[in-house]
Amino acid sequence: MLGAPSYPDPADKFRPMSDLTGSPHSNRGTAITAVLILGIMALGAVILATEASTEPYHIDELRQVGYYDQSVGDVVEDSFGMEQPPLDMVTNSLVQRVIGTGDLRQRAVSVALGVGSIGLIAVLALLAGMGRWGAVAAAGTLALSPTTISVTAYARPYALPTFLILAFVALTIMWLRSGGIGWAVAIAVTSAALLLSRPTEPYLFLVIAPAVLLLWQLAGRQFQWVRVVYVLGVAGATLLLVGRPILGQICGEVDQCRGFSVSVLSQVTRLW
Repeated sequence: MLGAPSYPDPADKFRPMSDLTGSPHSNRGTAITAVLILGIMALGAVILATEASTEPYHIDELRQVGYYDQSVGDVVEDSFGMEQPPLDMVTNSLVQRVIGTGDLRQRAVSVALGVGSIGLIAVLALLAGMGRWGAVAAAGTLALSPTTISVTAYARPYALPTFLILAFVALTIMWLRSGGIGWAVAIAVTSAALLLSRPTEPYLFLVIAPAVLLLWQLAGRQFQWVRVVYVLGVAGATLLLVGRPILGQICGEVDQCRGFSVSVLSQVTRLW
Protein backbone atom coordinates (compact mmCIF):
# COMPACT_ATOMS: atom_id res chain seq x y z
CA MET A 1 0.00 0.00 0.00
CA LEU A 2 1.26 3.43 -0.95
CA GLY A 3 2.70 5.28 2.01
CA ALA A 4 2.63 2.28 4.37
CA PRO A 5 5.66 2.01 6.65
CA SER A 6 8.26 -0.59 5.75
CA TYR A 7 9.98 -2.69 8.45
CA PRO A 8 13.07 -4.83 7.94
CA ASP A 9 11.64 -7.37 10.36
CA PRO A 10 8.05 -7.89 11.56
CA ALA A 11 9.20 -7.77 15.15
CA ASP A 12 10.50 -4.25 14.59
CA LYS A 13 6.91 -2.98 14.51
CA PHE A 14 6.75 -3.44 18.24
CA ARG A 15 10.05 -1.72 19.05
CA PRO A 16 10.26 2.00 19.69
CA MET A 17 12.07 3.89 16.96
CA SER A 18 14.71 4.94 19.49
CA ASP A 19 15.74 1.28 19.77
CA LEU A 20 16.38 1.15 16.02
CA THR A 21 18.03 4.49 15.36
CA GLY A 22 19.39 5.49 18.76
CA SER A 23 17.73 8.20 20.79
CA PRO A 24 19.63 11.49 21.02
CA HIS A 25 18.46 11.73 24.63
CA SER A 26 19.84 8.23 25.32
CA ASN A 27 23.16 9.11 23.68
CA ARG A 28 23.44 12.28 25.74
CA GLY A 29 22.69 10.31 28.90
CA THR A 30 25.40 7.79 28.08
CA ALA A 31 27.91 10.55 27.40
CA ILE A 32 27.03 12.36 30.64
CA THR A 33 27.37 9.13 32.62
CA ALA A 34 30.76 8.39 31.06
CA VAL A 35 31.98 11.89 31.82
CA LEU A 36 30.79 11.67 35.42
CA ILE A 37 32.47 8.31 35.99
CA LEU A 38 35.71 9.51 34.41
CA GLY A 39 35.52 12.62 36.56
CA ILE A 40 35.07 10.50 39.68
CA MET A 41 38.04 8.37 38.65
CA ALA A 42 40.12 11.52 38.18
CA LEU A 43 39.03 12.77 41.61
CA GLY A 44 39.91 9.39 43.09
CA ALA A 45 43.33 9.57 41.44
CA VAL A 46 43.99 12.98 42.98
CA ILE A 47 42.86 11.83 46.44
CA LEU A 48 44.90 8.62 46.32
CA ALA A 49 47.98 10.33 44.92
CA THR A 50 47.80 12.98 47.64
CA GLU A 51 47.45 10.33 50.33
CA ALA A 52 50.27 8.24 48.87
CA SER A 53 52.67 11.17 48.64
CA THR A 54 52.02 12.55 52.15
CA GLU A 55 51.39 9.50 54.33
CA PRO A 56 54.55 8.28 56.12
CA TYR A 57 55.64 4.71 55.49
CA HIS A 58 54.41 2.04 57.87
CA ILE A 59 56.84 -0.57 59.18
CA ASP A 60 55.51 -3.34 56.96
CA GLU A 61 55.71 -1.03 53.93
CA LEU A 62 59.35 -0.29 54.69
CA ARG A 63 60.05 -4.01 54.83
CA GLN A 64 58.40 -4.59 51.49
CA VAL A 65 59.84 -1.67 49.50
CA GLY A 66 63.29 -2.55 50.79
CA TYR A 67 63.27 -5.60 48.52
CA TYR A 68 62.25 -3.81 45.31
CA ASP A 69 65.79 -3.16 44.04
CA GLN A 70 66.77 -6.84 44.11
CA SER A 71 66.55 -9.33 41.26
CA VAL A 72 63.15 -10.77 40.42
CA GLY A 73 64.18 -14.16 41.80
CA ASP A 74 65.24 -12.65 45.11
CA VAL A 75 62.01 -10.62 45.30
CA VAL A 76 59.98 -13.81 44.83
CA GLU A 77 61.93 -15.57 47.56
CA ASP A 78 61.65 -12.62 49.95
CA SER A 79 57.91 -12.33 49.35
CA PHE A 80 57.40 -15.86 50.67
CA GLY A 81 59.50 -14.89 53.69
CA MET A 82 56.99 -12.07 54.31
CA GLU A 83 54.15 -14.62 54.18
CA GLN A 84 52.67 -13.39 50.95
CA PRO A 85 52.58 -14.53 47.31
CA PRO A 86 54.99 -12.79 44.94
CA LEU A 87 52.80 -11.02 42.36
CA ASP A 88 52.41 -7.70 44.17
CA MET A 89 56.07 -7.36 45.14
CA VAL A 90 57.33 -8.41 41.72
CA THR A 91 55.00 -5.96 39.96
CA ASN A 92 56.06 -3.10 42.21
CA SER A 93 59.73 -4.00 41.82
CA LEU A 94 59.50 -3.91 38.02
CA VAL A 95 57.60 -0.62 38.04
CA GLN A 96 60.14 0.95 40.41
CA ARG A 97 62.92 0.15 37.97
CA VAL A 98 61.09 2.24 35.37
CA ILE A 99 59.82 5.23 37.37
CA GLY A 100 62.27 5.32 40.29
CA THR A 101 61.83 5.61 44.05
CA GLY A 102 59.86 7.96 46.29
CA ASP A 103 56.69 7.81 48.38
CA LEU A 104 54.28 8.22 45.47
CA ARG A 105 56.36 6.24 42.98
CA GLN A 106 56.69 3.24 45.27
CA ARG A 107 52.94 3.33 45.84
CA ALA A 108 52.11 4.05 42.19
CA VAL A 109 50.91 0.51 41.43
CA SER A 110 48.45 0.59 44.32
CA VAL A 111 47.19 4.03 43.30
CA ALA A 112 46.69 2.97 39.68
CA LEU A 113 44.86 -0.19 40.73
CA GLY A 114 42.70 1.84 43.10
CA VAL A 115 41.65 4.13 40.27
CA GLY A 116 40.99 1.11 38.08
CA SER A 117 38.80 -0.39 40.79
CA ILE A 118 36.63 2.75 40.76
CA GLY A 119 36.01 2.22 37.07
CA LEU A 120 35.38 -1.50 37.52
CA ILE A 121 32.79 -0.98 40.26
CA ALA A 122 30.90 1.31 37.87
CA VAL A 123 31.01 -1.37 35.18
CA LEU A 124 29.73 -3.96 37.66
CA ALA A 125 26.87 -1.67 38.65
CA LEU A 126 25.87 -1.40 35.00
CA LEU A 127 26.14 -5.17 34.50
CA ALA A 128 24.00 -5.70 37.60
CA GLY A 129 21.24 -3.53 36.14
CA MET A 130 21.63 -0.65 38.56
CA GLY A 131 21.47 1.88 35.73
CA ARG A 132 23.61 4.87 34.96
CA TRP A 133 23.06 6.71 38.21
CA GLY A 134 23.66 3.51 40.13
CA ALA A 135 27.02 3.21 38.39
CA VAL A 136 27.87 6.83 39.22
CA ALA A 137 26.85 6.30 42.86
CA ALA A 138 28.91 3.10 43.12
CA ALA A 139 32.00 4.79 41.69
CA GLY A 140 31.58 7.81 43.95
CA THR A 141 31.10 5.68 47.05
CA LEU A 142 34.27 3.71 46.39
CA ALA A 143 36.30 6.79 45.48
CA LEU A 144 35.35 8.66 48.65
CA SER A 145 35.42 5.72 51.05
CA PRO A 146 37.94 6.43 53.85
CA THR A 147 38.86 2.75 53.98
CA THR A 148 39.54 2.65 50.25
CA ILE A 149 41.70 5.76 50.46
CA SER A 150 43.78 4.59 53.41
CA VAL A 151 44.24 1.01 52.21
CA THR A 152 44.80 1.70 48.52
CA ALA A 153 47.48 4.37 49.02
CA TYR A 154 49.61 1.74 50.70
CA ALA A 155 52.59 -0.23 49.40
CA ARG A 156 51.15 -3.56 50.43
CA PRO A 157 49.04 -6.17 48.58
CA TYR A 158 45.58 -4.72 49.20
CA ALA A 159 44.74 -2.77 46.04
CA LEU A 160 45.82 -5.64 43.75
CA PRO A 161 43.48 -8.36 45.10
CA THR A 162 40.61 -5.86 45.27
CA PHE A 163 41.07 -4.99 41.61
CA LEU A 164 41.37 -8.65 40.61
CA ILE A 165 38.25 -9.65 42.55
CA LEU A 166 36.20 -6.96 40.80
CA ALA A 167 37.68 -8.00 37.45
CA PHE A 168 36.88 -11.67 38.12
CA VAL A 169 33.23 -10.85 38.85
CA ALA A 170 32.87 -8.66 35.75
CA LEU A 171 34.52 -11.27 33.52
CA THR A 172 32.37 -14.04 34.97
CA ILE A 173 29.18 -12.08 34.28
CA MET A 174 30.23 -11.51 30.66
CA TRP A 175 31.14 -15.18 30.25
CA LEU A 176 27.85 -16.39 31.72
CA ARG A 177 25.85 -14.07 29.50
CA SER A 178 27.62 -14.38 26.17
CA GLY A 179 30.25 -17.13 26.31
CA GLY A 180 33.36 -16.70 24.20
CA ILE A 181 36.85 -18.11 24.51
CA GLY A 182 38.29 -14.71 25.39
CA TRP A 183 36.15 -14.36 28.52
CA ALA A 184 36.95 -17.97 29.49
CA VAL A 185 40.71 -17.44 29.23
CA ALA A 186 40.52 -14.12 31.08
CA ILE A 187 38.65 -15.78 33.98
CA ALA A 188 41.33 -18.46 34.29
CA VAL A 189 44.18 -15.93 34.20
CA THR A 190 42.48 -13.64 36.73
CA SER A 191 41.75 -16.56 39.04
CA ALA A 192 45.41 -17.59 39.07
CA ALA A 193 46.56 -13.99 39.52
CA LEU A 194 44.25 -13.65 42.52
CA LEU A 195 45.96 -16.49 44.34
CA LEU A 196 49.35 -15.00 43.49
CA SER A 197 48.37 -11.60 44.93
CA ARG A 198 47.64 -12.24 48.59
CA PRO A 199 46.88 -15.11 51.01
CA THR A 200 43.53 -15.62 52.71
CA GLU A 201 40.98 -13.28 51.07
CA PRO A 202 41.39 -14.46 47.45
CA TYR A 203 41.23 -18.08 48.61
CA LEU A 204 38.02 -17.46 50.51
CA PHE A 205 36.60 -15.53 47.57
CA LEU A 206 37.27 -18.40 45.14
CA VAL A 207 35.40 -20.73 47.49
CA ILE A 208 32.46 -18.49 48.37
CA ALA A 209 31.79 -16.83 44.99
CA PRO A 210 31.47 -20.09 42.98
CA ALA A 211 29.31 -21.55 45.77
CA VAL A 212 26.95 -18.56 45.53
CA LEU A 213 26.87 -18.93 41.74
CA LEU A 214 26.00 -22.62 42.06
CA LEU A 215 23.18 -21.91 44.52
CA TRP A 216 21.84 -19.19 42.23
CA GLN A 217 21.90 -21.56 39.30
CA LEU A 218 20.15 -24.31 41.25
CA ALA A 219 17.48 -21.86 42.39
CA GLY A 220 16.63 -20.38 38.99
CA ARG A 221 18.88 -21.92 36.32
CA GLN A 222 19.63 -18.52 34.83
CA PHE A 223 22.65 -19.54 32.78
CA GLN A 224 23.89 -22.42 30.65
CA TRP A 225 25.15 -25.19 32.89
CA VAL A 226 28.33 -25.69 30.88
CA ARG A 227 29.34 -22.09 31.62
CA VAL A 228 28.57 -22.41 35.31
CA VAL A 229 30.53 -25.66 35.54
CA TYR A 230 33.47 -23.98 33.81
CA VAL A 231 33.61 -21.24 36.47
CA LEU A 232 33.41 -23.83 39.25
CA GLY A 233 36.11 -25.90 37.59
CA VAL A 234 38.47 -22.95 37.12
CA ALA A 235 38.08 -21.91 40.75
CA GLY A 236 38.72 -25.42 42.02
CA ALA A 237 41.63 -26.06 39.67
CA THR A 238 43.44 -22.83 40.54
CA LEU A 239 42.97 -23.45 44.26
CA LEU A 240 44.58 -26.87 43.87
CA LEU A 241 47.22 -26.15 41.23
CA VAL A 242 48.20 -22.60 42.22
CA GLY A 243 46.91 -21.90 45.70
CA ARG A 244 48.06 -25.05 47.44
CA PRO A 245 51.71 -24.80 46.29
CA ILE A 246 51.81 -21.10 47.12
CA LEU A 247 50.61 -21.63 50.69
CA GLY A 248 52.97 -24.54 51.06
CA GLN A 249 55.88 -22.37 49.93
CA ILE A 250 54.90 -19.56 52.32
CA CYS A 251 54.74 -21.93 55.27
CA GLY A 252 57.97 -23.61 54.24
CA GLU A 253 59.88 -20.31 54.06
CA VAL A 254 58.92 -19.22 57.58
CA ASP A 255 58.97 -22.75 59.10
CA GLN A 256 55.53 -22.08 60.46
CA CYS A 257 52.69 -19.77 59.39
CA ARG A 258 52.71 -17.05 61.99
CA GLY A 259 49.62 -15.24 60.71
CA PHE A 260 46.46 -16.80 62.15
CA SER A 261 44.46 -16.72 58.93
CA VAL A 262 47.33 -18.15 56.91
CA SER A 263 47.90 -20.91 59.45
CA VAL A 264 44.24 -21.92 59.26
CA LEU A 265 44.47 -22.18 55.49
CA SER A 266 47.71 -24.13 55.76
CA GLN A 267 45.89 -26.71 57.86
CA VAL A 268 43.31 -27.01 55.08
CA THR A 269 46.05 -27.57 52.50
CA ARG A 270 47.39 -30.49 54.54
CA LEU A 271 44.03 -32.18 54.13
CA TRP A 272 44.47 -31.90 50.36
